[in-house]
Amino acid sequence: NRVVRITDGLAVKFGYFVTAREFRNQQVAQRSLDASIVHVPTAHRFILKGGIGYIMMDYVNGATLDLTSAKPIAAELANVLAHIHHQGATRPGPLGGGPVSGVLWPKHEDVEFSNADDFQHWFDQRLPNAERKPNLQRHTLSMCHLDFNPRNIIVDGGRISLIDWSGAGYFPRFSEHIVYQFL
Repeated sequence: NRVVRITDGLAVKFGYFVTAREFRNQQVAQRSLDASIVHVPTAHRFILKGGIGYIMMDYVNGATLDLTSAKPIAAELANVLAHIHHQGATRPGPLGGGPVSGVLWPKHEDVEFSNADDFQHWFDQRLPNAERKPNLQRHTLSMCHLDFNPRNIIVDGGRISLIDWSGAGYFPRFSEHIVYQFL
C-alpha cells in the first residue's frame, strides 16, 4: 500500500490490500472519536479498480513517529488509546460492519459475528484441546485500532493523528496486546 499527497489538503491511499472495510472503519472512527484527543483524517471516497483499492482522504501534516520519538509522548498516546477503548459496542467485528480482517483472523475465510455468543462460539472452536477457554463474554467490546504502532501515528505540534484503520473493530481490549505478539 502507498499514500500519495494529491493536493494541499488531500491524499490517496492505494494498493491491493486497501479495502472498502478500511474506508468504513476510518469513517466510523472519525465520527466517533473526539478530535481534540485524537485526529482521524476524514475518508471521503473509496474506489476499487482493477483489484486495487483507493481511499481519498484528508492529508495529514506532521511527522510520523518511531519508537524514539514516541517515548516522550507515551502518556498522551496512552490517553489516545484509552479514549479509543472507551468507545463500545454490542456486536463484535469491524467498526463499519461486515467480516473481520487482520492478523488475528483467517485470510481466506469470511468471518462475521452476529453477537457476542457467536464470537465466543467461533473462538471456542479454534481451541478444541484447551483446558481452560477464556470467557470472552465477561469482557466488554471496545473500539480497537489493532495496529496502534508509531508508524501509524502522525504528530503535528500538539495534534496526534491516527491512520491505517484497516484492521480496526469492536473486540475485547486485550485484542490490542494479542496483535502486538503477532507483529
